Amino acid sequence: MYFLDQGVSHVGACQRQDCTHNDHLGCSAPSVRTGAGPDLADCLTSASR
Repeated sequence: MYFLDQGVSHVGACQRQDCTHNDHLGCSAPSVRTGAGPDLADCLTSASR
C-alpha cells in the first residue's frame, strides 16, 4: 500500500475575512495546511490580523 506524503492543490477563494493571508479573497500564504477543525476541512494556516 502506498500513501502520498503531500498533495498539490490550490485555494479557490479565501472565505476568512480576518485572515492575514486573505488578499481580496485570494490566499497569499506561501503554503497552506488543511485539516480537521470546527468544520470537516479547515485552513490550519489561517492567522488573525
